[in-house]
Amino acid sequence: MKGFKFTVIIDAEKKILFTSQAVPGTPHDITRLRELNKDILTKIEEKDVIVLDSGYMGFEKDISDFDLNGSWLIKKHSSKNFILSNDDIRKNKIYEEARRHIEMCFGDLKIRFKITYD
Repeated sequence: MKGFKFTVIIDAEKKILFTSQAVPGTPHDITRLRELNKDILTKIEEKDVIVLDSGYMGFEKDISDFDLNGSWLIKKHSSKNFILSNDDIRKNKIYEEARRHIEMCFGDLKIRFKITYD
């Protein structure tokens, strides 16, 4: 399935809550989240905390426009025009620790189902 992209949501106990169909190509993460909006976002409750990597920067506008449930934590990255504040750096470290478990789960899925191999 090399060259395919899919979206997976797991909880803090590494339980898989949602998987999308794999799609060919490499659509941007935020584009896929917007496409899957009706399947994912309506299931998120107010108590939920969603930790996203920097591929979702810009999704903050969607959160406010659609009054989405949950707390959305999105890692920031610096660029030529945007330097991270000390607070941003501190928050990114916290988000990275939470996402470490997510990435480990993704790695397990890729190995188990040979997702990244031809």
